[in-house]
Amino acid sequence: MKVNYLGPLAECANHPAIQEMPISDLPASSFLVEVAPDAGVDGELMEGDVLVADENRITEYGDVVLACDEYDEMRAYHSHRVGGCLRLVPMGGGEAVPASALDCVGVVVRRARDPANEIQQGTPPMAITLAEVFEPWFSLSTWSTPNPADARRFHECCARYLDRGGSMSAYTFAETLRVAISLRHRGRWDDYSEQALQRRAKCAEAISEFMHDAFQTPR
Repeated sequence: MKVNYLGPLAECANHPAIQEMPISDLPASSFLVEVAPDAGVDGELMEGDVLVADENRITEYGDVVLACDEYDEMRAYHSHRVGGCLRLVPMGGGEAVPASALDCVGVVVRRARDPANEIQQGTPPMAITLAEVFEPWFSLSTWSTPNPADARRFHECCARYLDRGGSMSAYTFAETLRVAISLRHRGRWDDYSEQALQRRAKCAEAISEFMHDAFQTPR
């Protein structure tokens, strides 16, 4: 999936797509790209989506990684660890390649959807279910803390959702629950909340991927 470079975050701070996005905690090494038209409007990333990536962030399992291919075109990949090696799977389809074979230029840390795509796509049928299943976790004011009891509730919600046949990508988890959590807590949202949500979103995706790989549950 091809992406087009827009520029450093500092020079793109007025871009319409990130006006509602918390960015004060992002490092100076961040930059923006836009998903190219060939992505369509049916996948995890859609045409016109704007991604914020950090060029200094170390790639880990489950990240969305931007890398340049042999034609020097920047593309988006999912990172997966196989044994001791990190492999990149092209988003939108394609064969996985070793991370060392590509020029990795950044790890995606934030995403913003083109409003036109939200209207076109509509609300996914599972969005309400996801919010309902995780409400016992995020309904408490301590949801964003490292409290062990909150971690236990989060993991119980993950198990319940996967038992229903659901799957969780970090993007869908964050985009769906950001709205639900904000509404539940009367619109209160700050950088700390965003960071906590992003950590849990990556954890949810890792659990979902593990369960699929271990037990072949539906994605």
